[in-house]
Amino acid sequence: MANKVVVYCWRNGKIDFGNQLPKGALPIARDFSKRLRDAVEVLAVHGYDGETLIVPGLPTASSGDEALQALTTFREMVRAQLN
Repeated sequence: MANKVVVYCWRNGKIDFGNQLPKGALPIARDFSKRLRDAVEVLAVHGYDGETLIVPGLPTASSGDEALQALTTFREMVRAQLN
């Protein structure tokens, strides 16, 4: 069976994947690697470099409340994609 992976982001919206949630990172979801990566790649904004994944609306949020709403919306979209 595949290992579970955690997907998380930073306040600037950059999404990363790992085995643990680093200090200061914002959790998005935890699931099996391939399923989770596929869901995130479909839903995330893709950076100009073609590799960076970004939570939609998080980097441009003008307040903490707006940032939290962008993150919450993205989390819900990812979880819905996994179900």
